[in-house]
Amino acid sequence: MGSKPELSVGVVSADLGNLTNELQILKDAGANYLHLDVMDGHFVPMLLDGGLLLKTIKAKSDIKVDVHLMTEQLEQNIPAFAAADIITVHVEATKHVHRAVQQIRDLGASVGLALNAATPLNVLEEVLPNLDLVLLVAINPAFPKQSFITATLDKLKRLMQIRNERELDFKISIDGGVNLDNAKMIAAAGADMIVSGSAIFKNAEIRKNIKDFRNEFKQGLKEKGE
Repeated sequence: MGSKPELSVGVVSADLGNLTNELQILKDAGANYLHLDVMDGHFVPMLLDGGLLLKTIKAKSDIKVDVHLMTEQLEQNIPAFAAADIITVHVEATKHVHRAVQQIRDLGASVGLALNAATPLNVLEEVLPNLDLVLLVAINPAFPKQSFITATLDKLKRLMQIRNERELDFKISIDGGVNLDNAKMIAAAGADMIVSGSAIFKNAEIRKNIKDFRNEFKQGLKEKGE
């Protein structure tokens, strides 16, 4: 699964007025993905239509884009993000999960399913073989100033066990409340991808912040024995 864990940077936290420069910095610093949150104001209370931003990113950078749809009416919304490399939708947002998965697959993107913090893993049982990514959300999405829900790491470990038992190869990503204080712990728990936005763009030192994250990842894997 490549370098582990991969770092997906929440681009919504970037200085959008200086996006071209910041995209280049992220590429030079070795970001694996750009994570683009899309919010409809219904499934989550915030509103952010990322369609135009995705087009801008694709025009200015060749970093892969990981789109996280926090929206209802998935059948209508998914096609607008066909240019993404990964499209992740919430299992809680649709009664027709297989349909949404196939819709993403038909667009040529990798398929991700996201689970909110209180959603149990068993809702994924029938669809896991069809997935490229499972995104475990470690906060209540789109509510500001939340702390990382540490029980997500137990959920991660259980999902890893299920993956091993069923001999599947989807990636497991952690998103929400991720910062340098918990990055080592998340890496040690075994996440394949870690999403962080505000902790990367908290100051003008994007390169240093990414380097610091990588160092925390290394320390976490060292503690794990890898």
